[in-house]
Amino acid sequence: MARSTRLQRFNQNIEVMLDRSLSPEARQRMIATRAREALREAQEINGRILGTVPTHATFVDGRQNGQLESVNPDHGTIAFRFEIANRAVDHVWEMLIQTAPVQTGRFRDSIVLFADGEKVETPDERRQAKEWLFLPSVAYARKIETAEGVFEGVAALARSRFGNIADIRFTYRDLQDPGSHLENWAAQTALRPRRGRKGAETGWLRRQPAIQITLR
Repeated sequence: MARSTRLQRFNQNIEVMLDRSLSPEARQRMIATRAREALREAQEINGRILGTVPTHATFVDGRQNGQLESVNPDHGTIAFRFEIANRAVDHVWEMLIQTAPVQTGRFRDSIVLFADGEKVETPDERRQAKEWLFLPSVAYARKIETAEGVFEGVAALARSRFGNIADIRFTYRDLQDPGSHLENWAAQTALRPRRGRKGAETGWLRRQPAIQITLR
C-alpha cells in the first residue's frame, strides 16, 4: 500500500518590493500579478498532495472577495485561505464507500453523514461545520464492525494523514440522537448496562460504530 502524505497547515508570506516612483495604480497591478502567481503555485502544490484543488477564499486588506487591484499600494495585504480541512471529510467518505462490505450493498448504502448534527446527503466543501459524523443505519452494523473493523480502520488511516488538521476518532453514537455520545469504545464497554435495565440496554443497542471528525 502506498504511504499517504501527512497534511500540515502552513502559511506562506510573500513581500513585494516596489518602485515608489511608480503610480499607485501601477503598484496595485504589480501586487495583484504577484498574488495571482502565488495563488497558482499554492493550487499546484495542493493539487499534487490532495489530488484536487480545494476551494479558497480571497481577502484584500481584510475584505473578503475584494478585487486584487484594489489593494492598498503602500501597506496592503492579499491573502488566500484554502479550505483544506474539509478534505478529511471527503477522504473518509470515499474510504468508507470503498472498504464497506458489498455482499448486498445495504451496509455501504446505509452510511449516514451528519454536519453539526444535521443530516446531509454527501460531503460538501462549501458547507462549514465544526463536527462531521459518519455512521451506518442498518441494525447489524455492530456485528460487521466487530468482524471487519471497517469504521475503526478507516478512522485510523484518516487520522494518520489528516491528524494535523482535524481530530478524527472512532466512537459509537446513537443514530436517533447523534449529538449524544461517549468518547470512545473503551468508555462504551465500561459503561455498558447490566441485564435488567431494559431502557438503558435499549439505548446501548442503538449505538452504532461511527467516525467523528472535529475540524481545527
